[in-house]
Amino acid sequence: MKDEEKDEGCVPSLATMKTGVLGKLHLHFSHDGRTKLHVTAQHPPLRVIRAFEHQDDVALVHLHNVSGGVLGGDQFEIAVKLDANAHAMLTTTGANRIYRHRAGYETAAQTMQIMLAENSIFEYIPDTTIPFAQSRYQQTTHITLRPGARLFWSELLAPGREAADERFAWAQYGNDVTIVANGRPILRERWQIDPAVQPVPSLAYMGDWMHTATFVVCVCGMSAADLHTLETALTTIAHRLSDGRTVWGVSRLVQDGVIVRGLSKVGRTLPSQIEQFHSEARQAIIGKTLVLPRKIY
Repeated sequence: MKDEEKDEGCVPSLATMKTGVLGKLHLHFSHDGRTKLHVTAQHPPLRVIRAFEHQDDVALVHLHNVSGGVLGGDQFEIAVKLDANAHAMLTTTGANRIYRHRAGYETAAQTMQIMLAENSIFEYIPDTTIPFAQSRYQQTTHITLRPGARLFWSELLAPGREAADERFAWAQYGNDVTIVANGRPILRERWQIDPAVQPVPSLAYMGDWMHTATFVVCVCGMSAADLHTLETALTTIAHRLSDGRTVWGVSRLVQDGVIVRGLSKVGRTLPSQIEQFHSEARQAIIGKTLVLPRKIY
């Protein structure tokens, strides 16, 4: 009887699932002649030190995860608010490592909410996300832009720890992204990869193209003519960078933005290439090319 009860109880119900660390980071950027950072909530392991001046009025902030990665059951909440005319750049200090899931714990998750007021600028330049074998992770991002707000957003995803011969060995990875410009959704994306159900390396899915990259640029209220010009410029870069190891594509959103996608057999090529898209878009929109932020540890 005890053995039967043990077998029946080996999969916990949702009501009994445990959570890991509840990390929280709320950042507010005001503008009064220059952009200033206000940390309104900060619960470990998420942490920032201070804002650094970067490229004139840009407030550069380094996002730290002092635990070194996302452990099974961890729940992270990040909120970023920019006042009118503020210009902030958020980067990470290393790869986002998603560690092995712990039995009996909830799926590790991170939610990000970004609110951009009129004529503000937000640039997000993260390092690569690396899901370890048997990890479970859900990422949800919601971004709102008011008229004149500008967004430069990138994401990089690796198949796992390739040095340890791990490729798509994770249990589950989900991503949910919504971008709303002046009340209208312009990007809505929801996907989940379960390698046990979907054989990712098969030709029906990704084959040898194991690394992915995404870059989104949005300007709330951008004219159709300027949007076409931006799309053309980014498409030119995509054609130049695409070869036998990496392929890029560019698509216009329903309004106010362009999305760039990359697939690569070699992950080390993607960060420097996505930088070229970011720099070109930055020059076209705010008249200055990108200077990558220095990393601090």
